[in-house]
Amino acid sequence: MWNTETCQVSSRSSPELTKSTAPGPGASGRILWGLMLVLLVAAGPWAVYRAAVRGGSDFPYFEDAGRFVAEHGTRHPRTALYRYLPSLDVACVPLTWLPVPVTATLWYAINVGCWLLLLRSIRRELLAGVQSQFAAEVTLAAGWLGLPLAIDGLLLGGFHAMMLWLMIAGLWQVSRGRSWGGGLLLGAATWLKLLPVFAVAYLVWRRKWKAVAVAMLAVVVINTVLTLPVYGWRESAELHAEWFWGDAVGTGDRQLAGANNSDEDRITNQSLLVVMRRFLTDRGGFPQLVLARLGENQMTLAGLSALGGLALAVWLLLRRSSRQGVADQGAEIALVTLCTVWFSPVVWSYHLIAAVPATAVVLSRLRQAWQRWCVIGLWGVGMALFTVELGRAAGHMLWVTFAVGGILAWTMLVTRRPEYSVLTSVSPHSEGITPALTPAPVSLPETVALPE
Repeated sequence: MWNTETCQVSSRSSPELTKSTAPGPGASGRILWGLMLVLLVAAGPWAVYRAAVRGGSDFPYFEDAGRFVAEHGTRHPRTALYRYLPSLDVACVPLTWLPVPVTATLWYAINVGCWLLLLRSIRRELLAGVQSQFAAEVTLAAGWLGLPLAIDGLLLGGFHAMMLWLMIAGLWQVSRGRSWGGGLLLGAATWLKLLPVFAVAYLVWRRKWKAVAVAMLAVVVINTVLTLPVYGWRESAELHAEWFWGDAVGTGDRQLAGANNSDEDRITNQSLLVVMRRFLTDRGGFPQLVLARLGENQMTLAGLSALGGLALAVWLLLRRSSRQGVADQGAEIALVTLCTVWFSPVVWSYHLIAAVPATAVVLSRLRQAWQRWCVIGLWGVGMALFTVELGRAAGHMLWVTFAVGGILAWTMLVTRRPEYSVLTSVSPHSEGITPALTPAPVSLPETVALPE
């Protein structure tokens, strides 16, 4: 299905890596890709029905936000897009130009396309140094693991896959020296949702100043072009101040020190702060999970300490990885993508597709089939617990992402050694893929591996 590159491997390569460099998956792979497409298409009518008739979709709220702007020239005071920049309400105006069933269908198709483009980016970019056939297999495996969450997001009318694809594609473009193109993609992702700001911080650490400037300029230009003609200078300033203090900053404050649960404290929220609140205070709504009864100030200190410690761990890992020679771009981008889960105050179920890139990278690095089965089983346990109320409250999928992140960290530090690695490296001065490390034998579980 994907366009793949030919991988040149050294004479010491294992048979699994050298026996085939033919592009595209085999028969089993084509069947699995086809089945995924069938499921995505089959879910479309249900998503449109929920958006237009039944309810249970966020899409009508997007349409309502755009309609209010079109009719009143201002943002709805109780807009459902309150967590986003005020310009996003203006961007929703085109959703009012056609009947809801039509726009909902187009919206669904666009987001299905973004999910497929996300998988394509994982395959071609994050796994660029992995042998072609094997990269296709692990991408397919990771895609199937995240498919239930992706479909959940599509049925809800979310656009998280769009943001992730733009962010990953932008980071990869920057890593290949294309600062303008990568910066524009990353800027668009950051405008959609502020979560890619972690990717911008990563570029600051990498000293990619031109890409950082382009990304930030893109956010400012998109936001300004949309808001000023509609809201004007004064109202734009007021709306942005209200958004920043009430939602961008206020959400975390409410979760740490709020006396009562709010909308973002719903059981499906898997964010670190909310999960900590359920375990460390009596305000989480689940007495059976309570391990301590911290006060507001104590909870604030605990939450900030956890976030600070996590940020330090990510920085140390990136710093250690960068000292091992050639930058491990695929793993680093996957780690930055995981940060959109770990540091976000709101993590709904479909936001967890941010763990799919890291899962694909992990599966591509592990040598033994039983190791890959453990990762697959970990996802399976997480998805099974999603059906249990107490499991959701305990943040089971959050802990799955931490486990995947821990394995990713281990692969970044260990499996790049010549005696272990299954990777080749992409030369920044060449279009081809040249061998850098001695590949080790690899194989996927039989249910995932593709026959010749």
